[in-house]
Parts: sequence; C-alpha cells; structure tokens
Amino acid sequence: MTTESGKLKIERVKALDGMTSSEEVEFLSELAQSVTDGVIVEIGSYRGKSAAALALGSSRGAGQAVYAVDPHQDFSGPPGGSFGDADRAGFYEAMLATGAYRLVRPVNLTSLETAACWRRPVALLFIDGDHRYEAVQSDIDAWRPHLLANAVVAFDDVNHPELGPHRVAEQLLSAREFSVIGQVGKILAMRRNSAADHPVPPRGDPASDLRDLNAARLRRNTYVSRRHRLLYVSVAKAACTAMKHLLADLEGETVLQSAAPESWEVEADLLVHDRHRWRMPSLADLSEAEQNEVLTGDGYFRFALVRNPFTRAWSAWQSKLLLREPLQVAEYRDAPFFNLEIGSKDDIASAFEGFLEFVARREYPSIRNDHWALQTTLLCRDRVSYDRIGKVEDVSELLSKLGDHLARFGATLPPLVRRNEGLIPWDPALLTRRCVELIRELYKDDFDVLGYSREPPGPQAVLDEREWRTAIAVIRMIRARHERLAVMFTRLKEQSAALRAMQALTQALTSERTPIRRLVNRTLTRIFGMRLVRSLLLSEAARRAANAGQDTGARP
Repeated sequence: MTTESGKLKIERVKALDGMTSSEEVEFLSELAQSVTDGVIVEIGSYRGKSAAALALGSSRGAGQAVYAVDPHQDFSGPPGGSFGDADRAGFYEAMLATGAYRLVRPVNLTSLETAACWRRPVALLFIDGDHRYEAVQSDIDAWRPHLLANAVVAFDDVNHPELGPHRVAEQLLSAREFSVIGQVGKILAMRRNSAADHPVPPRGDPASDLRDLNAARLRRNTYVSRRHRLLYVSVAKAACTAMKHLLADLEGETVLQSAAPESWEVEADLLVHDRHRWRMPSLADLSEAEQNEVLTGDGYFRFALVRNPFTRAWSAWQSKLLLREPLQVAEYRDAPFFNLEIGSKDDIASAFEGFLEFVARREYPSIRNDHWALQTTLLCRDRVSYDRIGKVEDVSELLSKLGDHLARFGATLPPLVRRNEGLIPWDPALLTRRCVELIRELYKDDFDVLGYSREPPGPQAVLDEREWRTAIAVIRMIRARHERLAVMFTRLKEQSAALRAMQALTQALTSERTPIRRLVNRTLTRIFGMRLVRSLLLSEAARRAANAGQDTGARP
C-alpha cells in the first residue's frame, strides 16, 4: 500500500466518497485481515470505498488479492440511488488515493458472468450488488461452489427486512448453512458451517420456510397466455419438457428455432427450459392488476402436472446427477455419492441412496434444486388457486379439460409428446430399504397433499443382464461426454467474458462522453511512469486513419 502509518491509511479510506460508514470500514478491514487461504471477492464496488477497506485489511494480513466485481452499468437500486459508468472513475480515483490498487483487481463484469468462469477458492465474499431478492439469491447460488469450507460471507444492508440481503441472510441462517460471526452497522458477516456442524434441520412449515424461494420460482416456473387465458405452473420432472413444448406449439413460440451457443442445455429439446428465450410472460412479469386477473379471474384456466414422488426422485437423480448433466453438477462434485464408480446395478442403488442421504442432511427442507424439491412448494399453492392439477400417470383428464378451454378460443390442443425419458426405467427392486424410508420422509407433504400411495409403484420395465451391461456402458459414455461438454462450456464462457471485458474497455477508452480516457491515461502514467501509454488512447477514427497510411498528426 502506501508508506504512511496504519492510522493514516485507514483515515484515507474512511474519507472516501461512498455509503460505507467508518465503523463498517473497520469491520470489513478486520474480516479481510483474517483471510489466509483463498481470495477476497466483492460483489458491487460503487466508488471503491469498501474495496479499499478490504484491501487495507488484507495488506495487514496475508496480502490476499481483492477482486472487485462491478460492471458499472446504468442501474437504479431498489433502496434508491442511481449508479453508472461515472462511478468507475470514482473507483479508480479511490484506488489511487489509498494505494489499494496494489491488491484490488477490478472485474468489469456482472456477478453471474464472473462466477461462471471463476477458478480460485474464495475465503471472503462481500455481497453488496443488486439488492433485489432474486439478484442476491442468484449471487449466493452462483458463488457458493467457489467458497471454501469455512468461508465468510458478508451482506450489506441487512437492516432492511424488505430487501434481498436481509431475506437471503435469514434464509441461510435458518437452514443452518452459516452461523453469524458479527454485525456492524448494516453489514452482517457469517461463517460457513462444516458438514459436521450442519445437522438435519427440523421440519418446519414449507409455506413459511420457503416463501422467499417460491417468489423466485414464480418468475421462472409460471407461463401466462393472454391470448388463450392460461396459467401453467411447471413442476420439474413432471412432464414439464413435454408440456412446455405443447405450449410453445400452441403460442407460436420460437425458442427452438435459433441456435443457442450460450445455453448449457445438452439437447435441442431441452432448450425449451431457457426461460429468457420465451415471449410468454411469467406472473412476475405482470403488473399487480394483471396478476390478480390471472390468479382470480373466471376466464383463466390454471393448471399444473405432478408425479409420484418415488419415480420423480429417481428420474431427477438419474438425468441430472447420475449422467452428470453439466448445468446441474457444480455443487455436488465433492459429494461421496457423486463420485461412486458405476459398474453394476448394485452401484446404481448405492449411488441413489447416497444422493437421498445428501439431500436429507444438506438440503432439506429448503431444497433449492427444482428437480428434487417438494412439488407442494413448486406449486406455490399459497398464490395459485388451480382449476386442475393433473397427474403424469393419468394425464388424459387434464388434457380433456385443457382442450375444452382452448375450444372457446377456436384453438386446438397440440399433442403432448413425452420427451426427456430416463435411461434406466423405474424398478422398485433397485431401491434399498433406506431409499424408501428417505423418500417417504423427504416428500411427506407430497404424499399427503397430492394423494400418492407411500408404497413404491410397480416397475415400468425390468432389465435383463444383457440390457444392464448395455445401460452401464451407455452411462459411462454419456458421463464422459457430459464432462467434456462442461469443459467446453466453461471455456466458452471464459472467452465470452473476456471478450465482453475487452469490448467494455475499448468503449471506455474511445468514448468521448466520459472522462475515462483521461483517467486511465493519468492512472497508467502514475503507476508505470510511461507517457507512451497515451498513444493507446487514440480514437478509433485516428487509428483507422493511421492504418490506412494517413498522417493524423497525433503525437504521444
């Protein structure tokens, strides 16, 4: 950092422009000072005051790097205040004024873009970006795989119960995934519990415990047709791929008509799950008045499909984790069940039991993954009054009612074509006694509310020895290909992120609207003492003229 005394350095940080109080500066500095392994990541840097505080603490400790992640794009925060590229100039000035540039590594991308290609273990994560609940939850979900076992996560603005940081922090604590280590002002810090300190949480009221999580699910799992006055609430692994294709055909959606190289889906049929590619809005996209009409209006047909908890859990584990689908496996790579060798049907049974034990011990009751979350929570029954909840095992009645509704609008119901079928058919003989016990306990509410028997259903098919040998060979082949796809997807995201960063830098260096060119010139000159760097700041027009052999008269 600088050569002045420690007191002077922290006073310089406290004097910076920003929304971090002097007490909070000291608190962040203390958190950073204790970091010995792993790096420090800050989500949302504004004008650099909190990043400088973290760098100050790190300089007094092990000197670990501080990664300041902020795209510095135009944004209006839910508590008020506007942010944009002008704050980037303030950030650079703060780095120079305090000397924090020696440890701070600016990352001019969004949190999710950065997390997607991240490779370093994180010891301290400070979340102070978009304060909406969905955004904060997305931040913690994206960065959780990169956290060390005893990592510290700090949230800003936890004193506001209506904002995302408060709600997400409360959720993490109630799930016993983290324990509070201190709070100063509006910043709360908590340490991640080890597996031994993370017992099975007591069963609570799912409608209460998962209210915040369900709000996010309403955005991604609801599909509203204004033209045909429909509300479909998708339940993962309950024919949702088939039903989404039916809706896409009905509504003339084009989600499958263009290539999607940025998608992590491994099959063309599964692109239908890329919610952002749909024109059909979700409930969360509608105004409050429109939501009320969809949820309570007489003309709307509100429906969903559910599935037997036994076969659904089997299908979800098989397609997502046994076959190692790239989009699903990040959080489970270190789990013992995930790394079991699969050489026989007994290995299949052991791996499935290990998966259920993991969910019971580490994820229940706030199961975040929709594919094995309780269907009673995915249905959001506290918000939606259904006309029909059909069962996958006998979908004919639901389709008949849906067809009658569409006939009122002169529309014909497209066929429901089963897709995304599992490789190994359901056979209760493959379940251990412990598997049955765990499914009955984990999905107690689904059995009670949806009316399914607690006895495992009969087999879809029984494989003979030759078919088992073929299935095991195919599992190994698909696993290897999915692992390779994961590597390719990751490299693609890294290259895309690097390209976006280069484009943002080029725009900043060539823009006439901001003082970034002068600031970067002054920064580089001050740090490196290289006046020649000014030649890098020529305008795009000047460079094109130079490449064409014309003399622009520019001089470094």
